[in-house]
Amino acid sequence: MPTNQPSETPTIDRAQEAAQGIFNALNDEGLSTVDKVAACKLLDQMIRQEIDQAITALQQLRTTF
Repeated sequence: MPTNQPSETPTIDRAQEAAQGIFNALNDEGLSTVDKVAACKLLDQMIRQEIDQAITALQQLRTTF
């Protein structure tokens, strides 16, 4: 679960590390190409949901202040 504390590492570096970790995990599992594509589509859906939630939270903050 993410914390709300600032990171010492720039966000882009953390994102690249996470993406590389996901890529490595998919390869380590010996998944077929079809399974990798399905996993990436699911990950895309999860990321979009997180982005939508973040946008909603920001909009709520904007109306509060």
